[in-house]
Amino acid sequence: MVISVEYHLAPEHPYPEGLEDSYLAIKWAVENKTELNIDENKIIVSGDSAGGNFSAVLAFMAKERKEFNIAKQILIYPATTFDYNGDIDEDSPFSASMRKVTRSMISLYFKGKVDSSDPYISPSMAKDFSNLPDALIAVGDQDFLYKSSLDYADKLDKAGNTVKFILYKTANHAFIDDTGNSEQADDLVHEVSLFIRK
Repeated sequence: MVISVEYHLAPEHPYPEGLEDSYLAIKWAVENKTELNIDENKIIVSGDSAGGNFSAVLAFMAKERKEFNIAKQILIYPATTFDYNGDIDEDSPFSASMRKVTRSMISLYFKGKVDSSDPYISPSMAKDFSNLPDALIAVGDQDFLYKSSLDYADKLDKAGNTVKFILYKTANHAFIDDTGNSEQADDLVHEVSLFIRK
């Protein structure tokens, strides 16, 4: 079963409303596992870009709140940090424009008040990466989030977690939107399906 959460959106509903909506949706699904016919031991969170941020943070929330377990996380070019002064890939041709977009996004999502060291905002800033769900992380080498995605995969791996990192050559941000027209997007869909079934 796939559950797509229609969480509250910024700017009308700034952080952490959308994130908490997503957490509560998983909690609701677990509480209604019998009616939904789901296995609470096989919960997978998945998202791309900002959705990848939510998925990564939800793994930490589940670990710390202990109300349910997440078995796997699928992070597609995830936004794992909002400290983009240091983590935007300067070699990416889109880095300058993405700085502007990011500032605008931060203003809307956080109402201008953001602590980029908070792991519920920037999961890459967490102090303890142990005992997190198995992870699939995919990103293109032209993506402005390439370096931060690689860094996040490395932190998960060094903490003893199972991580599969896939780098797509010449792919940019949001390339999975080209499914059906892009070999790389189609390959990623295939990799995700294999990871889910594993």
